[in-house]
Amino acid sequence: MQQINSSRYKVSTGEIVTVEVQATKTGNFVRLSLNGANVEPSSLNPLTFKFTASGAARGSDFAVVSCHFADEAPNDADYQLFLTGSNGGGRLTGPDIVKESAVFDRNLTFVSS
Repeated sequence: MQQINSSRYKVSTGEIVTVEVQATKTGNFVRLSLNGANVEPSSLNPLTFKFTASGAARGSDFAVVSCHFADEAPNDADYQLFLTGSNGGGRLTGPDIVKESAVFDRNLTFVSS
């Protein structure tokens, strides 16, 4: 997997993508959907989602990571996304989701080659 920017990645069709979510100063209130379908976590500690890139929509896959912050979480609470692919490329730092931003979803695009 290669990172194009914090929300766009180049992958190979059939590559297994892993999205790890690191919560700071908040609980793990996170969902991931891929091409409109919910993905169940493969691990809870750390919170991890895995799926296979298929290029379902004109050669791309679209994921949405949705987070929630409890009212008592401080404004600097955040979630940081880390991504890896089964074909190499290392552990990539994806976008973060910060409570004070009030935007709790991040779109991720995986372009298959």
